[in-house]
Amino acid sequence: MSVDNFLALDEMAAAVVEREKTSPVAPAAGDSAAARLVAEDQHRRERERLARRAEVRQQIKQRAVLMQQVEDLAAQLRLLDARADGLAAEHQAACEPLQEALASATGSKRSALLEKLTAANIELEQGLAVVERMRGPLTKQHRETRSSAAALPTENRLAGADLASPKLLAEKFAAECRRQAAQMRVDRAAEMLRRFVPELETMRSARVPESSFGWVKSDSRRALDFEAVHRLQLRADRWQCELTHASQEAHAAQEALADLAAQMRTE
Repeated sequence: MSVDNFLALDEMAAAVVEREKTSPVAPAAGDSAAARLVAEDQHRRERERLARRAEVRQQIKQRAVLMQQVEDLAAQLRLLDARADGLAAEHQAACEPLQEALASATGSKRSALLEKLTAANIELEQGLAVVERMRGPLTKQHRETRSSAAALPTENRLAGADLASPKLLAEKFAAECRRQAAQMRVDRAAEMLRRFVPELETMRSARVPESSFGWVKSDSRRALDFEAVHRLQLRADRWQCELTHASQEAHAAQEALADLAAQMRTE
């Protein structure tokens, strides 16, 4: 190969190196534009999310107003029930003496007592009819208002995946994974304890013959296998400790989820 060819190869290599140094400029500009579009899209989504949260909060306020109306209507219905009970009690108090006197009355006196009883019954019927006429519209209004309130969201709606903060949703996902992992540890530890504890109890009640220098003493009392009991006790203690710690971890994860749900509602 000639010297000119070597020079040509060197020039080509230099040109490649120079191109590699300068070529990333165009992709960098493209990456910047893409990042700007992504940021704009995220800002748009955040504005829409906050707008939806504001709308849901307004609906929650409307629901609170309707629920107050439901409670007021329920109170009015209870008053009508008390009024009906009062009319019945007054009727009974007024009729008891008449009925006692009617048992021994005859002639015109009996007719007068029957007339008074009839008037008392008519008065009770009229009073109850008034109560029922008042109860009808109130019952209908109470039912319709409660249905309208039930159709509106509660504060738990603010913790929905489409309304909560993406950051809080990510933290919620991590907390759920943490809780699931802790629950798996709890289940595993409980399973191992169910295995080792009965085995340990069986081992504590089992006895082996004593031995001396490798020979079993046939005439000796049988003794506990302390080494086997000790090994099983260690295993049981370890799994009990694991169960305790895993239960605490699951409880902490559950508390973290509850705290995140509160943050989602009050965001």
